[in-house]
Amino acid sequence: MKPIQLWLPMIMGGAGRPTRQRDIQRLHAVWDGHDVLWTKPSWSGPEAWAQDRMKVGCISGEEIECFRILHIGDGGGIVGPAAAGFGDLKIDGLLDAWLGSEVQAVPSTAGTPFEISVPTVVEGGVTYLRETFASETGGHHPFRVLEQDENTAAAQWPPGDHDPRPISPQSEALAREPSDTDGTVALCLRWAGLLTSVMPSYTSEDDLFAQAQMRSIRDLARNDVEQARHSAEVAARNWVVDGQSSVNAAWLKPIIAAEGEDGALVAIYSRFDLDCGCLAEAYENPRLRRELRKPMGVRRVLGVPGLAWALMLDRLSEGQAERLCERCGQPISGRTNKRFCGETDNPDCFKARRSGDRRRSRKGSPQSGK
Repeated sequence: MKPIQLWLPMIMGGAGRPTRQRDIQRLHAVWDGHDVLWTKPSWSGPEAWAQDRMKVGCISGEEIECFRILHIGDGGGIVGPAAAGFGDLKIDGLLDAWLGSEVQAVPSTAGTPFEISVPTVVEGGVTYLRETFASETGGHHPFRVLEQDENTAAAQWPPGDHDPRPISPQSEALAREPSDTDGTVALCLRWAGLLTSVMPSYTSEDDLFAQAQMRSIRDLARNDVEQARHSAEVAARNWVVDGQSSVNAAWLKPIIAAEGEDGALVAIYSRFDLDCGCLAEAYENPRLRRELRKPMGVRRVLGVPGLAWALMLDRLSEGQAERLCERCGQPISGRTNKRFCGETDNPDCFKARRSGDRRRSRKGSPQSGK
């Protein structure tokens, strides 16, 4: 897996809005080892400053947003601001968790002001002050099911196969429309489960559309992996781009996060033929410091959807549609070398295999008393 640089937004999801695309291009152009980068309209302060042992920066952008920049190595180690938010959500299981995740619709406060602490120039320095912003609404989605007896309705994006087609999916996904039309209900989407802590406060129709595309491509890959890979490369263009980081940030630090100091020292010896007693000694070595400062190619991915796209592209490049249990044939999630259902994948298959393992163990053990 090519090292990944994850740009994790804090406020708003999505990749297709023209304002978001322009801000991302500006941020990629100025990134120089930053751990956190803000965009803020009319920003006139410094481009970077030190904060809690991190390099933080801000540029003048069209949206207010805070990106936490993390690095993910080929061993699944993740390092950077907000890395703790992944908790038990392992990188090798993230794609399957994303494909199986659901969103919950809750009443929206669209148009209602909310407060957030943002960088502010005060007396030549930077501090964080509370500022008020108005949350915006997204597109309008037609009701597809009305349950008059239960007084409930259901909407869906993207539309189902048998639903009326929208006139312009692109404009519905990207445009910001007022929601004060009679007969509309303002809802806000929240991701459930393990993804809650790593998704932004406000999700986007783009996020839902990306998930639906990935599910469709996964199904296509069961019959035509090459066509699925091509479709994924096209669909992921707004979410995944090539970029550069440093060997230290993209290679060594994720190894430290995943394998600890001992694993990192072994990796340093294997790659650079340097035998160091500890990491502090390694970082003082002049030759290693030169090597760690060198540029290294990465995949820059936007948010969790971008990370899922990168993982799907890797899986399809290996000729896989999805990992299937060797016993029951159902999809499984978790470690890349996993071969059978775990308890959360298919409890019946898991229990049956465990029972079979115990029977084989008893048959293979020495018999006593005979």
